[in-house]
Amino acid sequence: MNPSFEEYSLDELEEVKKHIDKHLYPERYKTICDLITKINTGKYTPPPKDKLPNPFISNEPLREVDSNGVYIPNSLTKREIMENIIFSVLLISYGIYGFYSGELLIPLGKHESTYVYGEGILTANIAFLCGCFYMLSYVVDHYDKRDNEIYYHEFRVWMKYLGIFLLVVSCTLSL
Repeated sequence: MNPSFEEYSLDELEEVKKHIDKHLYPERYKTICDLITKINTGKYTPPPKDKLPNPFISNEPLREVDSNGVYIPNSLTKREIMENIIFSVLLISYGIYGFYSGELLIPLGKHESTYVYGEGILTANIAFLCGCFYMLSYVVDHYDKRDNEIYYHEFRVWMKYLGIFLLVVSCTLSL
């Protein structure tokens, strides 16, 4: 099985050429040299490399079109719709429980958690609302058939980071 050198960039090809045993793999060496020559003369352009996704930047949704170029709105299954609605109701219910009991347990990891008290409960509930808006925006976007997924995506990005920020604030208020 030979590697697919056509997918390599010029730098990668030169690196392989430098380290390959040309006596053990003469065909591969020739292929590499030919590709380097073609790239340098402009007769061949290697395909662009996909960059690794940045975890702090959310990828924009892909706009789907059919063979005629007509926009295809995104869709969710009935199960996904119900899961988003149920988890939103449960999150709000837990927040209301925190108001009445005077404390909220916030899990931080597999074996760690913290309690939120006082004004931290209000901040945590606003963070929970952000989480609900995040989940429910998928449902609303499902029923909205206009070509505006980018706006829902931006809304979800803001809700996610605002919710995380408020949750951190609520935990620090209760220290």
